[in-house]
Amino acid sequence: MKIRTIILFLFALLASSFSDGTESGSENTEFSVKLLVDFGESKPGLTLDITSNHRLTALEVLQHATVVETHPVGKYVFVSAVDGVRTIRGDKAWYYEVNGKSPGVLAINNRLSDGDTVCWIYKKDVCSKNVDN
Repeated sequence: MKIRTIILFLFALLASSFSDGTESGSENTEFSVKLLVDFGESKPGLTLDITSNHRLTALEVLQHATVVETHPVGKYVFVSAVDGVRTIRGDKAWYYEVNGKSPGVLAINNRLSDGDTVCWIYKKDVCSKNVDN
């Protein structure tokens, strides 16, 4: 009886040492990215470290730190305002980069990796004419 109890205890101890509650590749690990928001001449910029217990999209990172307004156009979701700085169609709009490059993926679909830097920039609107056509 004692041997059986000891074996069960050792088995449970061994099993728990192989599992810390997370699975390899799991979304439930610590996730950290740097967020930069460039408001252009509208207001001072913002730089923050964002942490979460799961991977976030580029849009979710922005939403964690600022007040964001979006609007859908067909299959697209555009950021129409960040902390009150609004898109002016044909003039200024919100764009984003990851690690200094335009990712070519909608922010709502772009799940970032740990350690990424996402920069949201208020700049010349070059997309409205493409979406309108």
